[in-house]
Amino acid sequence: SAPAAFEIGKFPNFQIAELHDLIPRNRIHLEHATVRTQSDRKGAVMREVVESCDEEELVFIDGVKIMLDDGWALILPDPEKPLTHIWAEGSTRSRAKEIIKDFSGRVKKISAQGSKRSRP
Repeated sequence: SAPAAFEIGKFPNFQIAELHDLIPRNRIHLEHATVRTQSDRKGAVMREVVESCDEEELVFIDGVKIMLDDGWALILPDPEKPLTHIWAEGSTRSRAKEIIKDFSGRVKKISAQGSKRSRP
C-alpha cells in the first residue's frame, strides 16, 4: 500500500505536480571513488576494512556496507578490473566526501601493505 501521506484523497485540493514540489530536494549526497587494488589483495582489503569497523553496523550485500550515524560507505571489489569501488552517502555533500576520503585511505593503505610484502 502507498504511504499514508500519498493515499488518494489525503490532499484533495492539491495537484500531483504540487505535491511533487513539496518533496525535499538535496537530502541525499552520493559520492563515488575507485582505488587501484591488485586482484590478489581484494579479499584482504575487504577483511581488513570489516575488522577496522568495530562499532559500526555492517551489511554484507553487494560488498560491505558500513552504516554510519550520518551516512554510509559501500566497499565493493570490481569483479573484472583491479579496482575497489567506494560509494558513500552523507547528510551533506562535504560529509559524503569525508566518508569517501576516509575509506579510500583505508583501502589504499591495505593495498599498499600487500605490495610491500610481495617485494623481495
